[in-house]
Amino acid sequence: LLGTSQDLIFERGQKFFELSNHLGNVLATVSDKKAGIDTNADGVLDYFQAAVISASDYYPFGMLMPGRQVGMGLNIPGGEVTGTTEVNGYTVPVDLVLSSRGGLQPVEYVASNSIEIIDEFESGETDEFTAYIADETYAGTGNQVTGRGMYGTAGLYRYGFNGKEMDNDVSGSGNQYDYGFRIYNPRLGRFLSVDPLTKSFPMLTPYQFASNRPIDGIDLDGLEWKKIETYNPQTGVTNIHFQVKLTVVNDSKVFKDIENLKLEIQGQFSNAFEGRVSKDGKTTYSSSIDVSIVNDISSNGFEVILDDYQKGPLKGSSPGPNTQVNAFGIAAGEWEKDPLNAIPRPAKYIAQDIVHELLHTGNVTHPDSPDNAAEDVDLEPGVFETVDGRRRLTSYKLGANASLREVVQNIMLYNFKVVNGKQVKEYEPDKFKRGKASPDQAKIVSEQIDADLKSKEN
Repeated sequence: LLGTSQDLIFERGQKFFELSNHLGNVLATVSDKKAGIDTNADGVLDYFQAAVISASDYYPFGMLMPGRQVGMGLNIPGGEVTGTTEVNGYTVPVDLVLSSRGGLQPVEYVASNSIEIIDEFESGETDEFTAYIADETYAGTGNQVTGRGMYGTAGLYRYGFNGKEMDNDVSGSGNQYDYGFRIYNPRLGRFLSVDPLTKSFPMLTPYQFASNRPIDGIDLDGLEWKKIETYNPQTGVTNIHFQVKLTVVNDSKVFKDIENLKLEIQGQFSNAFEGRVSKDGKTTYSSSIDVSIVNDISSNGFEVILDDYQKGPLKGSSPGPNTQVNAFGIAAGEWEKDPLNAIPRPAKYIAQDIVHELLHTGNVTHPDSPDNAAEDVDLEPGVFETVDGRRRLTSYKLGANASLREVVQNIMLYNFKVVNGKQVKEYEPDKFKRGKASPDQAKIVSEQIDADLKSKEN
């Protein structure tokens, strides 16, 4: 047998690294190319200097500061830009120095004052390009790079304020950002459409950005639940791994055990899908969650708001299924008569309620609900009794395809529910052994993610 080989070409200066601040703002980009500096001309390099490709400053709501960009908007591979100007409405470099070239791109180099090609610049035998100074006939065709992930239209670096992608074709360089579910205009400091979580935050305008706190707040985009499918050809089994990005807003006056809560959420969410296998044995499930905790409501992404509730059976609530943008509340503190006398709940219990509500966002319902679609934990009406003159359902029985084990350990079923004549907590007294999602529920979550992503694309 003859082997095959593949020639690979590695070019310095083609890889970029972002330097960003606490808001994710891309303040500068540098390449993997470095320049040696000999300060005393003795032939020995004293240090290396990074190749800064772009640098920019932003006003608080994200508008680019005029005159505070270096190479911003014109990140040309192998090129060093000094200054930018407008020619016929198009941004071009004032001076452009070319040191390398790759991928036969761009086919046109353009500047308004000068273009310098230094000695180390090389191009292939079949490589053709032109270089010229822009004048009043310039039509915006120069310095364009296609097929590169870090570049957008006309070689523009695609990411800026909050690390979001710029849409430079509509409003010009850096004047419009894609936040996933909505488009943001940094010159106005407002989104161009209504916040999908307006009903959850009536105190805020539906077009606001970061609760009007751009110094320390950001707006998050969607894609909060996602899944990774991995097929094993040796076993014929596909693993579906759920990943969730969750922001916890601590609005409670009494709950302080934040770090422990974060660990509990991570552990309990992972446990919920651990060991879950489909009925046919061809699909397994697993999960992980990235939790960030803040003190203010400042995003329109995927949030749980911790607050202090009056003591009662209700510990949390969610508005309905949506794996991409949602918000729900959880009781972190409880009070009986006076909210000022609230008592914090244990982090372990809060975390379990959060995982419970997370499954609701994935379209998972309670096993005793008429809308329940998970057959392996399906409960049907069992015993009706007359209580205070009213006929009430007091006990449930297993559905045709339900498993008592799955029902008893299911995180979506309350422990006081009666199944086959016994309360759930009598089957399993340990509350935290009742923290599982069933295989059918995992399948429902997977299907809901697909549906929400399809809806987003449309």
